[in-house]
Amino acid sequence: IVGFLGNFEIVLKNKKSEILQGKSSVSFESLITNKKLIFGHMDGAPYHPKINSLLIKHQSKENVFVRSDSSRMSKGLFEMLIKGRIDYMLSILNVKKYYSSRIKGGEMLEAFIPTESKDFLELVAPNCTGGEWGEGVVKDINKVLVKVRPTPEFRKKLEKYHLEPGREKIYRDLYEKEVLTRNEYR
Repeated sequence: IVGFLGNFEIVLKNKKSEILQGKSSVSFESLITNKKLIFGHMDGAPYHPKINSLLIKHQSKENVFVRSDSSRMSKGLFEMLIKGRIDYMLSILNVKKYYSSRIKGGEMLEAFIPTESKDFLELVAPNCTGGEWGEGVVKDINKVLVKVRPTPEFRKKLEKYHLEPGREKIYRDLYEKEVLTRNEYR
């Protein structure tokens, strides 16, 4: 399974203008060091390398909440944000879009891309599971993807959930260069 790990964003509930104060973006580091704001994140989630190092550095601070309930991790953080138990969280673009349309109060969620993530787009190939069974699952999924990738329906869903507006060209260039040139993904 091949995908793109693109921009992550800071997700907030009705606080975007307060935090940005007229700027188009601020750094994640400036937020996590602000003791007045409570930050929540998922334990073990892969973020940008700069962000991962900041999370390690600040993991034991009083204003940092780590969610580790793996069965409801993302949904639980979004619910905490909507209820005001945390002030902001990190999200990969498609996850925030998914939950904002599916949980009560999701329409109040706002987001911006922190400065550390402005130009981040990386090709990734997550491992479904280790071992023979997982490799078989990945092969089966890739067989289906080869058939559905060219369809307008697939592109529409892909762009809705995975592409940040304004970065479509970057994605398509990387997709054509890195994915479509590999035999195993055709």
